[in-house]
Amino acid sequence: MTNTSKSTRILAYDMIRIAAIFAVVMIHSSSAYISAPVHTLDFFLGDIMESLSRIGVPLFIMLSGALLLNENKEFNFQKMKQYCIRIFILLYIWSFLFAIFYEILIPLVGNHPISIKEFLYSFIFGQYHQWYLFMIIGLYLITPILKLFIKQENRKYIEWFILLSIVFRFSVPIMNLLSNTLTNTTDIMANYVNQYSLQFVDPNLTYFFLGWYFTNCSLSKKQKNTIYVLGFLALMTTILGNYLLPTASSVFYSGVSANTLFYAAALFLFLYTREWKNVPTKWVNLLSKMSFGIYLVHPIWLTILKQLPISEAAIIRIPFNWIGSMVLSLVTVYIMSNIPVIKKLVKI
Repeated sequence: MTNTSKSTRILAYDMIRIAAIFAVVMIHSSSAYISAPVHTLDFFLGDIMESLSRIGVPLFIMLSGALLLNENKEFNFQKMKQYCIRIFILLYIWSFLFAIFYEILIPLVGNHPISIKEFLYSFIFGQYHQWYLFMIIGLYLITPILKLFIKQENRKYIEWFILLSIVFRFSVPIMNLLSNTLTNTTDIMANYVNQYSLQFVDPNLTYFFLGWYFTNCSLSKKQKNTIYVLGFLALMTTILGNYLLPTASSVFYSGVSANTLFYAAALFLFLYTREWKNVPTKWVNLLSKMSFGIYLVHPIWLTILKQLPISEAAIIRIPFNWIGSMVLSLVTVYIMSNIPVIKKLVKI
């Protein structure tokens, strides 16, 4: 168990939440620019922003693991079921609103035909960022079973699971990319590893377990420093990776690549173990509480901002879209959170 005090730990959770939501909005603000030609300024800036921010969802998952797998917190089956039902309802309320916005309002404004098929597809499967809600419901549903295993006494077995996941899941995308590049073959490494049928060491479960691990298991200074060094090297690999290959690849930005795992783990550990003093607690608490709502609404503001006639150069457009959608989403969620009934749409 770390020696972080209870009050500091909660503040650390807030800081992790804030870092995660800033990163998620950054991803969606800069992702278009990693399709630009390599060695251009647009790609260079997009690459840096994408590399820095790809840890958004992993941080959220690790935070969920820290909270839900806590051994000292009694598990309540009824609360868990109610929580999952609430997220499911919110998922489809917002999915319906997004479908109206993207499949009806935008086509009407652009004088394009409305497709009922596209509307239904958008409603059922959600928008590009809603995959996280589907995934987190699945993690919550399996949590009662995981709680039987995730205990201090099973630390060695949990470490073994994490190691298996690193070797057989997180390392594969980059190893596969390298083998494809060097041997001019297709997915030879992935096909080889898949023969071991270790798909159950799921990357999202690994992030979930790491959240518990870092907040419940003591680590020596040497171990922490090793994780920080690996995290820094992983970030540099993400930033520079595409400059070392003949053809750019999105593999380096994947949440299931080892570089993202090490970078996310290092940042989570740093944010959790740091003593947060002299921070504006009021603003930190506000941003933390608004993070879920910001996650939900920011794509709408981002879509609107992208239509404004300003320069498409990455050096202007990325910070404009990022800061603009963050601020507008925060204001929107703050207003919604103070309206009876409506506030339930942006809180869990």
